[in-house]
Amino acid sequence: MTQLSVIIVSHGHEAMLHDCIGSLDEALRDIASETVLLDNLPDGKVEALLRPVFPDVIYMNNPSPVGFADNVNRASKACAGKHLLILNPDTVYQSGSIAGPSTT
Repeated sequence: MTQLSVIIVSHGHEAMLHDCIGSLDEALRDIASETVLLDNLPDGKVEALLRPVFPDVIYMNNPSPVGFADNVNRASKACAGKHLLILNPDTVYQSGSIAGPSTT
């Protein structure tokens, strides 16, 4: 079962997304997760650039730009996770696991 769905909304942030998504490997290593990237621009540029590097990301596109909340709501409908983590594309995870230390 997917515990965490990470949602990232991009609106012309191609240069930042590689670092943002790439930093999640360590952070998500101990938790069943998925990453959903919603491109708010209809050109499909983000998916074309990133799919070769991050093939497991779920890519979504808007036919026309909408506001941030609408993007998050749309992406959340495609998520399977019990919990949502909404990240801005300019964030980079620093260290450790989002799941935290084991309590067993």
